[in-house]
Amino acid sequence: MRPPRVRFTVWRMMIGVAIIAFIMGTARVVTELRYATLGNGWNTSVFPTGQRVTICREMRIERVTLAAGTRGLVTSDFTDNDSAYPDRLIGVRIIEGQHEGTTQAIERRFLRAE
Repeated sequence: MRPPRVRFTVWRMMIGVAIIAFIMGTARVVTELRYATLGNGWNTSVFPTGQRVTICREMRIERVTLAAGTRGLVTSDFTDNDSAYPDRLIGVRIIEGQHEGTTQAIERRFLRAE
């Protein structure tokens, strides 16, 4: 005797897709929770002290003009460790160019990691 033939119907196909979507969604939630418990969140963009950064846009701070591409070192992040606020201030010591050696407070959105 032959075993009965399995019929692939639209109903069974929808159930299969739902099961796969549930498994993938569960994996995504577990991943999010894992990163959230590390203390830095998922999209924090926190720079550790000593991180080399590049200013991505020309900017003027008080009487100092910093050109795009100027490099610096992070001296401090003035906010808490899990802040994702793009306008938060980062302390950067300029390591090249006309203002080498000065320390500036620059908004996070203008910095890129090297």
